[in-house]
Amino acid sequence: MLEGFYVSSVSYPNESTPWPESNQWRWNLANSTFFVDWAEPTYSYLGLEGENKPFPESYQPIYLNEKDKWVYFVINANFTQTSPGKLPVPLDHPIHLHGHDFVVLAQVTHQQFNAATPIKYDLDNPMRRDTAVLPGGGFLVIAFETKNPGAWLIHCHLAFHSSTGFALQFIERESEILEQFSGRQAKLYHEQCQQWRKDWKTNPANAGIRDSGA
Repeated sequence: MLEGFYVSSVSYPNESTPWPESNQWRWNLANSTFFVDWAEPTYSYLGLEGENKPFPESYQPIYLNEKDKWVYFVINANFTQTSPGKLPVPLDHPIHLHGHDFVVLAQVTHQQFNAATPIKYDLDNPMRRDTAVLPGGGFLVIAFETKNPGAWLIHCHLAFHSSTGFALQFIERESEILEQFSGRQAKLYHEQCQQWRKDWKTNPANAGIRDSGA
């Protein structure tokens, strides 16, 4: 599996607004700005509190359901702009993955990724990291093996970039995720979520929250 993500600074709340004319911006790592409902964590959509529910687009789920398979991702910081509100910005970003170490197969500066263009991949004992720099104006190629069922966030390790949407989540081996919870753990999770939702309704931070939840 090979998939590409395009890092962009995006007009907010409407990406059809030309980027220079927007008075606010967010970050995209894939199709949408990552933003979750603080009262609805990922595992509530995966069925830990009942039936599975479809994720909203802003939760940005990438499903990895094959067991023990290598998956490969190209993260682009340099691309041809196709939307007036999405702008490639030539900044370095530390890319951090939860739940795995990944291997760094390529870090390329000042070049767009093109599958038809030869790239020198590091295949001889490549670096293994949980964080690697995406070069500004270039791209990063990483890979990992699907050996750890769970919902794993990948995001920019600059906190204010993550809080404005620079993230997505890998839903890895979805059918096995809940098998890792005992009945007692599921019960505690459910009780904690119910208490959190009750408290969240009266929390002043609830009004107009801007943080992505990453």
